[in-house]
Amino acid sequence: MQIYPHMLTNYNRSIKYLIIFIAAIPVSLLLLRPLVASSDKYLFIAIILTVSLLVLWKPKKLFLFSVGGAILFYHPFLQGTLFYLGDAKVYAQDLVLVALTIYLVAQIICKKRSQILKMTSTKFFVLFFLWGLLSIVRGYPRYGFSAIGESRWYVLIIIYYFFILFSFQDKKDVTWFLKWITFFIPVMIIEHFVLFFFFGGNIGEAGRIAFRFINATETLLVAFLLIFLFLFYLNRRTRISNWWFYSIFFVLLSIIIVVQTRSVWLATAGGLFAAIILIKKKSVRWLLPIVLTIFLLFIFAPFISQFVGENISKNLEKSAIFLKSPGEDPTAAWRLDAWQQEFQKSKENPIIGEGLGGYSEWFDGQNWLRVMVHNGYIMVFSKFGIVGNLLLFGGIFFWYKEMNQYVKNEKDPYYKFTGIGLQVGVFMHLIYTTFYDFTMFFWILLSLGSVLFPPNGNHYWGYLKNRRANN
Repeated sequence: MQIYPHMLTNYNRSIKYLIIFIAAIPVSLLLLRPLVASSDKYLFIAIILTVSLLVLWKPKKLFLFSVGGAILFYHPFLQGTLFYLGDAKVYAQDLVLVALTIYLVAQIICKKRSQILKMTSTKFFVLFFLWGLLSIVRGYPRYGFSAIGESRWYVLIIIYYFFILFSFQDKKDVTWFLKWITFFIPVMIIEHFVLFFFFGGNIGEAGRIAFRFINATETLLVAFLLIFLFLFYLNRRTRISNWWFYSIFFVLLSIIIVVQTRSVWLATAGGLFAAIILIKKKSVRWLLPIVLTIFLLFIFAPFISQFVGENISKNLEKSAIFLKSPGEDPTAAWRLDAWQQEFQKSKENPIIGEGLGGYSEWFDGQNWLRVMVHNGYIMVFSKFGIVGNLLLFGGIFFWYKEMNQYVKNEKDPYYKFTGIGLQVGVFMHLIYTTFYDFTMFFWILLSLGSVLFPPNGNHYWGYLKNRRANN
C-alpha cells in the first residue's frame, strides 16, 4: 500500500489528540473533586466530562455507539436509573443528551456549519425547540425538576436532530449511519428473542404478551427495516428466484404480525402503501412477498403456538378486533378514555399549552394513572398548545416539501432511494405517534433527510438558491 504525506499528517494528529485526551480525563477529574461537595454530583460531572470529551473527539462514532445502545437496550437506555442526583433520577440518555449539547454549543461558538439553520424546516424545528425550552421555564416554578424530567420526552430529544445536522458532513455519512442501523436492528431481534423465549422472559405471560419479545418502538424499528428492504425490492426489480429477499421479508413481517403491536401494524401498512405510491409501480408483483408471508405464517401458526404455549391464531383474532371496533378492545378502550380526558384538560390553555412538569394524569375507571396517554399529538397540544403544534407541523410540512424536491432532482438512484426511504419512515412514525409518542428515531430520520446533499455539493438551501438564480 502506498503511503501519502497527508496520511502521515492525519495519523500524527490523531495520535496527538489521543494523548491529550487520555491525559485530560484523569487530570480534570482530580481537579474537580475538591470543588464538588457531594459524591453524587461529582459522579455526575465526572461521567459528563468523560462522555463529552469522547463525543468531542469522535462525534459520529460515539453518536452511532449511543444510538446502537439505545436500539439494543431501548428501555434501560431511556428509563434505567444509573444513579440519583439528589432526588432526581439520572438515566443513560441524560448523559448522552448533555454530552451532545456540549458538542453543539462548541460548534455554534465556532460558527461551524451555521448554513444548515437556513433551511425552512430547520427554522421551524429550532423555533419549536425554543418554545419547548420556554415551556420548561414556565413549568419549573410550579413543578420543579419534573419540568426538566418531562422535557426528556418532548424537547431535549430534539438534540439528536441538531447533533446530526452539525456533525454529519454529507450524504455519505447518512448511508454510513443507515448501514450500521441495519446491523443493530437484527442483532436486537436475536438478542431479545433469545432472552425472552430461552431465558424465562415469557414465563407466566399469557395472550399476546406471551409473544411480545420486543416492545412497540423496537417493533417499529423492525418495520423501518422491512420498508427499506421492500423499497429495495421495488427499486431494484429483484427476481422471484432471489430467495434471500423473501426469507428476510418473511421473518421481519412475521415478527411484526406475531408480536401484535397494532400501532405498528397500521404503520407498516401505511409504509407499504406509501412505498408503492412513491416508487410508482403499476405491476401487482409487489403483492407476492406479502401474500407469501401471510400464507406461510398461517401454515406455521400451530408450530409457533406449540413453542410458546399460547394459541397464536386466537390471539391474532382478538388483536384484530382493534381494527374493526376499538371500543371492544380493552387496551384501545382505555386509550380512548385517556385521549378524551387529556384533550378536555388541554382546552384549559389551548393557545400556549400548560407547559411541562405536570406529566399526564387520567382516570381509568378505578384508579388515577400518572402516565402519558399514548397519543403524541394530543400530548404536544396539551403541553405546547396551538403555537407548538403550528411550529412542529410547519417544520414537518416544509421537510416533506424539501425532501420531495431533493428526490426529484437527485440523479444518483442510490441516494434517491435513500431519500424516499426516509420519507416513508417519517410517515410511518407519524402513524405510530397516534398511539404512542415522538421518539428519538423520529428526529433522527428527519435529520438524516436534511443532511442529504444535491449533486453539486452545496447544502439543499444553497442548491435551490443557485437553481433560482440560474433560471
